[in-house]
Amino acid sequence: MSKVIKGDPADSTPTPTSPRGRAVIIPSAVYDAEARAEQILAAARRHADEIVAQARAEWTRIREEAAEQGRSEGQEEAVGLLARAQGVRARLLADAEEDIARLAVQIARKILGAELALGPDAIGRIVSSALGSARLGRSIVVRAHPDDLHGLEASRPTLLAAAGRSEGLVLRADPSIGRGGCIVESELGTIDARLDTQLDAIERALSGSTER
Repeated sequence: MSKVIKGDPADSTPTPTSPRGRAVIIPSAVYDAEARAEQILAAARRHADEIVAQARAEWTRIREEAAEQGRSEGQEEAVGLLARAQGVRARLLADAEEDIARLAVQIARKILGAELALGPDAIGRIVSSALGSARLGRSIVVRAHPDDLHGLEASRPTLLAAAGRSEGLVLRADPSIGRGGCIVESELGTIDARLDTQLDAIERALSGSTER
């Protein structure tokens, strides 16, 4: 069932509210994930540096032998060996950074899960952020998981403030949307703030940053 939230006509330009001052509880699993990320990168760096060190030693040996014997092909072999070692090192570090990107998404999931467990106002803050992130029309429909509707109804003032000048807000249950996310629709467009969509974007951004 859809529910319509109407604004106060006496206040046409409400000021968005912010949940400042509220303590954020970080679960121990988040710290464990962060420690694991550091271990992954440190181990990958050690392994990669060992490979390069071995390649440099072999490179030096081959060059010295080539110089003694006057063989140009030995010099080329040494250069190729070092280049391959450098390539292996780069792949090892890239693989480790991809693992860390996935861990970062897991951390985000754990933090959001902890937020949702704290109370029904958590989903209100999430949807308010979506409402305040883009220009919206006067008619707005927020689709969210049925289990999140109660928390949204309890956050009426915050939602209306985040919606700005919109006259009303329709909250619509949509079981196809996972908990903790929403889709905002208005005549000016659609905002996809589903949790999976946001986490996929985070993972792509992290993976892209490690490739540079």
